[in-house]
Amino acid sequence: MALLSVIIPVYNTEKYLPRCLDSVINQTLREIEILCVDDGSTDSSPSVLQDYARRDPRIRVIRKENGGLVSARKAGIQEAKGTYIGYVDSDDWIEPEMYEKLYERAVRDQADMVSSGYFFQGNYITTHYDGVPEGLYGPDKMDFLRENGIYNIKTTDVGIRGSLCCKIFLTETFRKVQMDIPEEISMSEDKLCIISCLLGCNRVTVWKKAFYHYMIHQESMVHTPDTRYLLKVNEVYQYMIKLYAHPLFTKNMRLQAELYITELLYKGINSRLGFQHENLFWIDPYWLREIPSGAKVALYGGGELGHVYERQL
Repeated sequence: MALLSVIIPVYNTEKYLPRCLDSVINQTLREIEILCVDDGSTDSSPSVLQDYARRDPRIRVIRKENGGLVSARKAGIQEAKGTYIGYVDSDDWIEPEMYEKLYERAVRDQADMVSSGYFFQGNYITTHYDGVPEGLYGPDKMDFLRENGIYNIKTTDVGIRGSLCCKIFLTETFRKVQMDIPEEISMSEDKLCIISCLLGCNRVTVWKKAFYHYMIHQESMVHTPDTRYLLKVNEVYQYMIKLYAHPLFTKNMRLQAELYITELLYKGINSRLGFQHENLFWIDPYWLREIPSGAKVALYGGGELGHVYERQL
């Protein structure tokens, strides 16, 4: 039995797929199964998958009609045999020791989830970690983690980073979480999984160590208006409402969930809906409070965002 199942949803990523697969098959943790879910690709991705599957018996290719990321992940997790589960997006790549290190932490701490950081990689590289203190959160600390899972209000930072790809999950805990996410949800699906998972976890390990390379490609950046953006936000909100009924979902968790929905609405108004004037409702709630009244301020940069900050000041 595999110690860990790696699920890789694939849709038209022929250009980046070999690098992704190479990084997974070369993991120092050898006892893994690699479930590549071809979500109806129309490029040469299926041929790439077949070629790698012939060379490495740990790779299994699952073919399905195009249904989106959530349906692809569901198809993978239904077939997973590993004790733990990890996800990799097919245009990203991972450090060779990632799964060995995360698995060792999971076994040592008997954790339902181990969360680590990631590198955000495009024209330059930034490193991102969870905004809560690292360490093991057992039953006596899970309330804190749940109530700071979306935002760490005290430090005005994120709580647990939303990406599933820099984490591993105990399969028996996470399978139902993944299967409960509606397939029509096409934004914030990772964040919803994390919130749901925290409600069912007894032990979570947070580790401020980065292994995952999240790649930013110019062709994948959003350039066209999304006129369905508000409908997509509503689908996220409707799922949040269902979570409110969970006995462990507290008032503070609801406040954080509603702040998160509000943030999505701000983002839509500012840049996603295709309004003629962008940044109509730019809200950055934290930085102004750090500036003492009457202080001298130097704004570096005279672009659109610089003018927005000038108006806020």
